[in-house]
Amino acid sequence: YDDGQLEMLRNKMWNDLKTSGEEKDLAKIEVNGLKAMKSMTNRSMFKSLGSAAWQQVTSGNQDGHNTGRVRDVAADPNNEKKVYVATASGGVWRTDDISQTPPNWVDLSSRMPSLRTTAIAVDPQDGGIIFCGTGESEGDGFPYNSQQVGVGILRSRDGGDNWEIVDNGLAGKAVSQIIIDATNHQRIYAATTGGLLKSEDGGDTWKKLNDASNSLPGGNILSISYSAQAPNRLYAASTGKIMYSSDYGAHWTQAKAADGLPSGMSRITIACSPNPTSPNVVYASIGTSGTSAAPNCFLGVWSSNDSGVTWTKKMQYNPSAPASSTNRNPLGMQQWWCNALAASPTSPTQILIGGLDIYYSGDGGTKLDSKTQGNLESRSDYAHVDIHRLVFIGKTLYSCADGGLASTTISSSFSQWRTDINVGISALQFVGADADRDFNFAMGGCQDNNTNKAYINSSTQFHNTKGGDGGKCLVAWDDSNIVYTTYIGSTLYKSLHAGDENTFGGNLIEGNTSLYRDPISGGGSGEGITDAYAAYEISSDGATIAYGGRTHVWVSFTGGSDNLSLPSDKGISARFNGIAMSPDGTHIWAGSATSIFRTTDGQNWTPTALDKPSGTLAGVTVDPTNNNNVYVVAGGTGGTGKFHFFKSVDGGVTFTHPTSNFPDINCLSIAVKPENGYIFVGTDKGVIYSIDGGTTWDPLMNNFPAALVTSLKIKGTDHNKLLAGTYGRGVHWLDLTTLGVTNPPKNQSGLVFDAVAPNPIKDGSATLSFTLPQSGQSQITLYDVLGREIKILDKDYYQAGTHSVRFNATGLASGTYVATLVYGGKAISQKIIIE
Repeated sequence: YDDGQLEMLRNKMWNDLKTSGEEKDLAKIEVNGLKAMKSMTNRSMFKSLGSAAWQQVTSGNQDGHNTGRVRDVAADPNNEKKVYVATASGGVWRTDDISQTPPNWVDLSSRMPSLRTTAIAVDPQDGGIIFCGTGESEGDGFPYNSQQVGVGILRSRDGGDNWEIVDNGLAGKAVSQIIIDATNHQRIYAATTGGLLKSEDGGDTWKKLNDASNSLPGGNILSISYSAQAPNRLYAASTGKIMYSSDYGAHWTQAKAADGLPSGMSRITIACSPNPTSPNVVYASIGTSGTSAAPNCFLGVWSSNDSGVTWTKKMQYNPSAPASSTNRNPLGMQQWWCNALAASPTSPTQILIGGLDIYYSGDGGTKLDSKTQGNLESRSDYAHVDIHRLVFIGKTLYSCADGGLASTTISSSFSQWRTDINVGISALQFVGADADRDFNFAMGGCQDNNTNKAYINSSTQFHNTKGGDGGKCLVAWDDSNIVYTTYIGSTLYKSLHAGDENTFGGNLIEGNTSLYRDPISGGGSGEGITDAYAAYEISSDGATIAYGGRTHVWVSFTGGSDNLSLPSDKGISARFNGIAMSPDGTHIWAGSATSIFRTTDGQNWTPTALDKPSGTLAGVTVDPTNNNNVYVVAGGTGGTGKFHFFKSVDGGVTFTHPTSNFPDINCLSIAVKPENGYIFVGTDKGVIYSIDGGTTWDPLMNNFPAALVTSLKIKGTDHNKLLAGTYGRGVHWLDLTTLGVTNPPKNQSGLVFDAVAPNPIKDGSATLSFTLPQSGQSQITLYDVLGREIKILDKDYYQAGTHSVRFNATGLASGTYVATLVYGGKAISQKIIIE
C-alpha cells in the first residue's frame, strides 16, 4: 500500500462503523453527531466549569518538525504574515505572524461542525471573512465509504471564531479547493465531489456549473485555477479531463487529444501563471493509472500558452528509462493521493510539482530538479513527503503535506525549508494512545507520522520511536518499560525499554502462519487484518496478550514469544473491534458486531448477545478492580429503540442499557474510573461522561476539540488522569481530581476573569476583562443556562497581562448566560444577564 491507500483503508474501517446503524449518509452523521453533543442538557457542567479543563500532552507536534496532514494554506490579502491552514482532521488554525520562530497558532475550530477541513480562502477585501471546505476528495479507485466526508462549505464572518454551513448541500461529499476572485470578492468558486460550484453574492447562495447546458462535465472536480489578470478565464480538472471557460464559468470546453493532450490521463492538477505578463499560460501536472509494472505514477507536464485551447508536452515520464532531470516521477506510485502544482509569481516558466517530494523546473516543465527530501529532518532541504498542495503567498512557497506545513522562498532558490512553523498546530492523527502508570510519558501511533513518545510534564514535543504509519500503543501498568505498538495489518511490536527509539523488536505475529498476513501485499495464509488496525489488549504485567483477528481472538501468555499461537475455539464471520482484559489476564472479553465473547482460559469462549445495539460494537472495557463490571459502546447512528452504551454487573453474562440521555452519536472508546465508577466515552465529536453508573450523561468538552476520540485511558497511580488520543488533534489529558469541584476560586494561579461590565447588559454590549499569568491561547465561550454552547466571544493568543474584549450581545435573547474563560487547563466563569 502507499500512504494514500493506508489512509483510505483507515477511513473505511471507521466509516463502516459509523454506517453500521440505520443512518448511512456520512454527511448527515457528521452534522447530527455535533448536534447531538451540543444539545445535551448539561447542568452538571456548571459544577466543573471553574475547575478542570483539558490540556494537551505537548503542542501536538513531532520533533518540532511535523504535525498531521495539512491540506491547504491561505493568508490575509492585506497581511502575508497572517496565515491560515486547513488540516485534514484537526480543523483550521491561524497565526498572526508566520515569521516568528515558532509562530503562535490559534485553533479556530471550536464552532466548526466538522474538523475535516481541506480548503481555505480569505476574502480579498475583508480579512475577517473566511471560507473553508470540508471533507477529503482524491482521484479515483476508492469507494464512497472510504472518503473522508465533510459537511460542505463553511463561512466565518468574524475571523474564524464562529462558522456556518453555506453551500445548501450542493458540495456533495467533499471540497477540494476554493478560490475567490481578487477582482470581485463576491464571486467564489469551489471544486467539490458534487461538481464545480459558484457563488456570485459572497457565499450566500451557490449554484452548480455542471449541468448539460454549459458543457462542464460533472463529478469530482479536483483542481481549479484562474488568473487575476484575466478573471473571466477559468480552468477545472477532474479525473482524466481538463476544461476551460472564458465567461466566468457560464460555458465550458473540454480540451482533448486533438488539442495536444495525451491519452491515459488520471488525476490532474492545473495552475495558471500568476505572473502579470503571462495571463494565458496554464500548466497541468498529469498522473496516470499506468500499468501493472508502473501503476499510479506520473504521466508528465503539459502546458498551454493560449488559455487552455491547445497544449504542448513539456515532459513525459518513461518508467522504462533511467531517472534524470528530463525523466522524473515526482508522484511515485500514488498519483491519485498527492499531485500538487504551483506556478511562480516572478517568472512564467518557473513551476514546482509535489508528490512524494518537491521538484522545480525553470523551463516550464522540461527539466525537473529535486528541491526537498523527506528522510533526514536535520537537513535544510527537509520537508515531509506526500504533498497535497503547493501555494505561493507573495514570494514564499508553502507545502501542505501529510506532515504539516513547510515553507521556502524564491530568493533561496527553493532550497532552504522551514518546518518549525508547524510547532503549535496540533493535528497529529493518533490511531491510539496510552501513558505509563505514573503519567510521566505518553505513547501513540500516527498516520504517516510514526509511533511517537512524549514526556507529559515537560516542554518537549512528540519524538519518533518507530517509523512508518503508527497504530495503537499500550503501556503495561506494572512495568512501564513494556510497550506494544502496531502497524496496519497483522502486526505487533514490543519494546522492553519504555518505547524508546530503536527498541521495538520484530513483528511478534510474523511466525504464526495461521494468523499472519503481509500488511502490504496481503500475502500469506493467515486470517490477520490486512485492511485496518487490529484490536488488542494486554495484562497489567504485559505478559498476556489478546489480539483480534478476522475470525478468532489469538492469545499469548508469554508476552508474544510464542507468536500468539492460542486461537479462540469460537470463530466469527466479522472482525473483532474491541477487547478488554482484567489486570491479571485471567478474564478476557472481545466484541464483534453485536456480540461479546468472554473467556477465563484464553481458548474456550462463551458468546453473549446484546439487546439492540445501534450498530457495530466498538469499545469494551472492564473495571480494573472488579471483573464483574464490564462496559461496552457501539457505533452507528439513526436507530429507533437502539442503544450505544451497555453495562454488565455479572462479568458479561448479561447486559443492560441503563442510560436515559445518551446522545445518538458514533462511539469508539470507553474507560472507567474504578474508585467512583465514573464512565468516560470517546465519540466522533469528543468525550462524554457519567457519574451515576451510566444512567445520565454530560459532555466533557471544556477545552477539548470536537474530534474523533480513538482511545481513552485512565492512568496515574490513583487513577486520577484521563488520557484521550484523537485522530487529528493530538493527545489530551484531564486531571480527574478537579472534576465536579463546586464553587471554584476566582483567581487560579494568576488567572483572573473580572466581572463583566456592565452587568446586566442593557445597551447590547459589555466589556470582558481578564489577566493571563503567562503568554498563551485563551478562549471565552458563552453558554445558556442549560450549559449549551451559544458562541465563542473571543479566541486568540495573548501576551501575559491584562486584556479587554468587547462583547456584542445584539441578537441574543434576554436571560441568564455564563461566559467561561479557558486557559492553561483552567476555567473561570462569570454569570451574565442580558435585559
